[in-house]
Amino acid sequence: MSFPPKAIANRFFDLAEADGEKLTPMKLQKLVYYSHGWMLGIRNRELIDEDIEAWKFGPVIRSLFREFADFGMNPITERATDMRLTDDFDWESTTPSIDEHDDPDEVDDAKALTLKVWKEYGSFSAIKLSKMTHKTGSPWDQIYQKYNCRLPDRAVIPNHLIRDYFAEMAKAEAASA
Repeated sequence: MSFPPKAIANRFFDLAEADGEKLTPMKLQKLVYYSHGWMLGIRNRELIDEDIEAWKFGPVIRSLFREFADFGMNPITERATDMRLTDDFDWESTTPSIDEHDDPDEVDDAKALTLKVWKEYGSFSAIKLSKMTHKTGSPWDQIYQKYNCRLPDRAVIPNHLIRDYFAEMAKAEAASA
């Protein structure tokens, strides 16, 4: 079972806050993407329960884009939220968390993975992370090439492309260690 992207985003807000850092929408997108990619590549399991799309500046999770679009290139100042209908038929705002997941082993796995991604990529700028997602042969690049450099709206990057790419990166890292 995978997590809502907003729960993973909120995990990154916690990690960033603990280090005295702020996240912009673009940087957040890339951190969630890298986490999803590494989970697919290492564990062959999805981290998030939403498609990743190929947009001009790289992989994008639409729900996170909608949630934080108003921040533009500025640091995000609030956590991701959801609205849910209560038993009294009132709407209440909730803050998604990976701790709400049913499987404690998957929660621990997700926490460890996101911490590793934060330590590896958290110091990179949003622009650097975006450029990294544009590398020749990357999942984003494969979709970009598939559409002759004219990305249509909602061009999904299939999980199998992401999995294969990150699995190869994991093999290369293991071979060089």
